[in-house]
Amino acid sequence: MEAMRYDYFIGMVRNHETSRIRSFSGSQQTNPEHIPAAFALLMPEVIAILKENFNEVCEADQGIVIFGLQPASGMIASNRPLELERFVDGLQLDYHFCCTLDFFKVPMSQIDKADDHWHCTDSVVIDFTSGEVMDSDRFLSKLHALPEAGKLYGCIKEDALEIIWTITKIKQAKARGTEKGKGFLFNSFLMQEVA
Repeated sequence: MEAMRYDYFIGMVRNHETSRIRSFSGSQQTNPEHIPAAFALLMPEVIAILKENFNEVCEADQGIVIFGLQPASGMIASNRPLELERFVDGLQLDYHFCCTLDFFKVPMSQIDKADDHWHCTDSVVIDFTSGEVMDSDRFLSKLHALPEAGKLYGCIKEDALEIIWTITKIKQAKARGTEKGKGFLFNSFLMQEVA
């Protein structure tokens, strides 16, 4: 598996900044190397979801400065990863692949000076299996199989998810040296395209 590099992730964010969503690369405080590199390509989708729900993510006079992406400390378990064939090497097959997108909440007047706002950190959780982008309350309710609480900000488009998962499956099979696996995955992708 080709691991995500921090500079690649933060570059994807930087390329899709808005007046209220910025990137900060002054410190590599997160650990994206446990995330397949292809998932960085979904950052424009995630940023669009945040932009659509901005008033629920932070106050009207604030902006966010994204500084990190890392695997969540816990993973939601269900049959969905097996049904969708979406799993990452090293995780149990019934675990959703969830990551936290970490950011500062800052007053708009200080959005370009975020390095002194470490006390204002927050995050959203991205479930790359289902595509859901949610707050931590919703994630924790799903993690502990409780009635759903919190906010669902939106979902990553299914066709974008499918492309990224196909790339990830091929790269994982290649990293394992599984020629048969690579052929199966390639043929599986063609069958989906033809059908």
